[in-house]
Amino acid sequence: MRKPDKKFALGLARYMFHVVGPKMLSTYRAGRHQITYKNDGSPVTNADMEAEKSLFRFLEEIGFPIISEESTGLALYNNAYWLIDPLDGTKDFIERTGEFSVMVAFILEHEPVFGLVYIPTEKVAYFAIEGKGTYEIGPELVAKRITCTGFRSLSSLRAVISRHHTVPGDSRLLQSLGVKHTVTCGSVGVKIARILQGKADIYVNTSSMTHTWDSAAPQILMSEAGGFLTDRRGDTLKYNNPYARNERGLLAARLTARAAILKKLYST
Repeated sequence: MRKPDKKFALGLARYMFHVVGPKMLSTYRAGRHQITYKNDGSPVTNADMEAEKSLFRFLEEIGFPIISEESTGLALYNNAYWLIDPLDGTKDFIERTGEFSVMVAFILEHEPVFGLVYIPTEKVAYFAIEGKGTYEIGPELVAKRITCTGFRSLSSLRAVISRHHTVPGDSRLLQSLGVKHTVTCGSVGVKIARILQGKADIYVNTSSMTHTWDSAAPQILMSEAGGFLTDRRGDTLKYNNPYARNERGLLAARLTARAAILKKLYST
């Protein structure tokens, strides 16, 4: 397999709905979380680790190295690899907001060419294939192509921002754009889903706290749907970063709004 195709995407979605999701939701609903903490203070639960094991079992049969949030590897030295976040939004999982996701991306020549975001509590997944579009899919495994085009004005933009990781720079950026409507949300994957669902128009995160596994699948979902996900200055994200961090934050919106957003933010 050179890169994932639609047949693969449907198989992975089926695995999410029938294997990964039920296990995760069982732990979520029971509220029995075994919580440990990483060196940076972020939590990891038994659900994170169980999801990672399930994803490894599925992806190892296909081949290519696997780099995960819970067991990072050397992306610099691999031209083709899986980049996964087994549970994006662990704090929201613990707090039972329902806003968490599972994300899988395939990186080829340092660019995401496939991505899938699965939201267990909403029984929905989104996948994108380079050059083939972005699709919404439910448990019945019927894929519907979706887009996120259209743009009226900067003042009409509805922003989705982090519930747990908002920094002052986020508010300043949105104020400079004249954005009046904001909603907080957990998980980068869920935030991007809100844009794809038409419930939000722009996502900003000006911090350096997100990682490549947070952005890879969302990036191709946005680009194939008629949107974009870049760093906060509009530059392409890098997936050969030895630190796996998005040092200059994240900015996502409809592609039709990109020029107006960047002109407003950075014109001199």
